Amino acid sequence: MSSEEFMRKEFTLNLDSLTDLEEFVHLLISKISADVDGCYEHQIVDAKSFMGMVSISTHPITVRINSDDEKEVELFNGICARYSYSR
Repeated sequence: MSSEEFMRKEFTLNLDSLTDLEEFVHLLISKISADVDGCYEHQIVDAKSFMGMVSISTHPITVRINSDDEKEVELFNGICARYSYSR
């Protein structure tokens, strides 16, 4: 894995299943201390907020971690890999 992939801070995810969405938010809350944003078009919500994420999750969304901690970013990468959006 290259250092660029290791420190990737933004992913496009498919979280249209409520089960996947709930699991994703729970993983963020329990494992990531940094702020994580969920974005769709011009809407930005707290990705650790189930209600916020429900409001944008019917589309592929972009999530972005706000941290420079390599271990935390690596953990974020692993969580996001489970829900990666493929066209």
